[in-house]
Amino acid sequence: MKELLQLLLLSVFLISCGGSSESSSSWSADELDECKQEMLSEMEKDTASLDMFGLLGISKDEFISCSCDQLSKKFESFEVASVEIENLSEEEGMSMMMPCFGDLEQMMTGIQSELDEILDSDSAL
Repeated sequence: MKELLQLLLLSVFLISCGGSSESSSSWSADELDECKQEMLSEMEKDTASLDMFGLLGISKDEFISCSCDQLSKKFESFEVASVEIENLSEEEGMSMMMPCFGDLEQMMTGIQSELDEILDSDSAL
């Protein structure tokens, strides 16, 4: 059950990494690098993140690159994105980050497998 809670908490974290205002400008390579480094730093603090990426069938680096690309499409700079992220609803974040979660069917299959394992281990107790 503890694993399920960690999985759900990580999902909330991943959903919250989004943006809402449209911008056609793109970020500099330095801004993209800064975004990737900050996201990596935050994810390394979360021990359950590697499990989540395994369930999604994507690597941490793929998710980080996709997330920063999505942010750069929505915000004029990394500095603006860093501030505006705090004001997003879960729905806005999820909508923006959905492409970064990989194949939805694969994700659901992975989550179902994980839940089955948890339920099996709980029933064995």
